[in-house]
Amino acid sequence: MLQKRSIWRALFSALVGGMGGVSLTATIFPYVIARFLGYLSLEALVNMRGMALLMALLWAVGGGIVGWVGGGRTGAIVLGLCGAVTGLTLGLLAAPDNPLGVIVGVVIGLLYGIPGGIIMGRVFPKPASEV
Repeated sequence: MLQKRSIWRALFSALVGGMGGVSLTATIFPYVIARFLGYLSLEALVNMRGMALLMALLWAVGGGIVGWVGGGRTGAIVLGLCGAVTGLTLGLLAAPDNPLGVIVGVVIGLLYGIPGGIIMGRVFPKPASEV
C-alpha cells in the first residue's frame, strides 16, 4: 500500500508530518531552548504554543510532499526546511533580542527535521517506476 503513489499515502504522511510539527512546537523546542537559555518566560511559552497550529500546517504540507514524492533525500530536504522555518520562528518568539538563541532555535529545528525526514522518506519510498 505504501509502495505506490496515492492520495492516501500523501494524506497519511501529511497527518504524520502535522503531528511532528505539533510535537516540535509544543514540547521539544520549549524544553531544549529553556535548557539552553536557562530560562523561558511565560509570555514566550504562550506565544510558542499559539504557533502550534501554524507549524502543524507547515509540517503537514511538508509531510504530504514527502509522502507523495518519497525518498530519504527528499524527506531530509523538505522536513529539514520545515524544521529550520519552525526553529527560526520559535527562536524569534523565545529570544527576540538574543541572536544566539535564534541560531540555536534553527539548529534545534534542523536536528529534528532532517532525521525525521530521512525516516519518513524511507517509510514512504520512491515508487518503483521512478527508481
